[in-house]
Amino acid sequence: MENIIATVARLVGFAAEVGRCVFSGENTGFRPLLRGWLRSGQLVRFIRGVRACRAFRRWQPQVYANFNDDQHVSQEMRNRLVRSLESLDSYTKEAIESRVESFCWSGTNQRQGPESPGSRGATFGHVMETGKLRKVFTSTQSPTSAFTPKDQLRLFRDLIDRDNLTQQRAAIGVFPEYQMFGFFQLPHLHDPFAGVSTKASELRRRLGLGKVDPDEELLHFAYRLRDDQIAHIPTAADADLDPYFRPGGYTKPLWGDDDGLPEVVHTPIDGSQLQRRIERAT
Repeated sequence: MENIIATVARLVGFAAEVGRCVFSGENTGFRPLLRGWLRSGQLVRFIRGVRACRAFRRWQPQVYANFNDDQHVSQEMRNRLVRSLESLDSYTKEAIESRVESFCWSGTNQRQGPESPGSRGATFGHVMETGKLRKVFTSTQSPTSAFTPKDQLRLFRDLIDRDNLTQQRAAIGVFPEYQMFGFFQLPHLHDPFAGVSTKASELRRRLGLGKVDPDEELLHFAYRLRDDQIAHIPTAADADLDPYFRPGGYTKPLWGDDDGLPEVVHTPIDGSQLQRRIERAT
């Protein structure tokens, strides 16, 4: 009996979603794309697309909403995402999340937002886990690559604890991310941390870093971009499977009434671009 009820519930839900796709007046988002498939006679693809979108919304509701509502995500990108999802053999949580993650990490889908207004010439702030920067310092591309791993770790600790920006610039190689998120402040174009507490718990809250392990040590620093680097407004594709991200170009505090800070995404920096030394969050 329970199986019958569950089956009926799924059929009713599917029928309701089909109705929303067919009769919705929306001009952007996933539903107009699905409606277009139906009107062009692609019935099988339409059905699979509806099922895939329902599964996406079920397993990752906020990420689905980000892709559906983000004004900087084009219908062409949404179309490619739905086509990728509907082609899956099954719509399990693992399958949906893996496919969305792969889609987001495709180079053609990242940094597609416009340049962030007012970001030219700004000094940006960044917060990262200590472990990520340690990987930069101990990589084969680091200026310290000739040292033993043990000596590299000792030098890394000394470098972070030392109040010397020049030494940090010289010792840090290229930062590890394929792309980097940063933030800035229009009233304080050269001080992104103006009025922002550098306590670890406050940085997590204010910048919406809900995915960061609360027990992970954080580092913070300020930097400038090279002339050939563009500070893009992040899109849902840049945020990957982060349920704490919100589209629109501003950070979203985890709680509280603070205003969001202008948020950008760009190609990685190197140590020479640091404007304020790397410090441990308290």
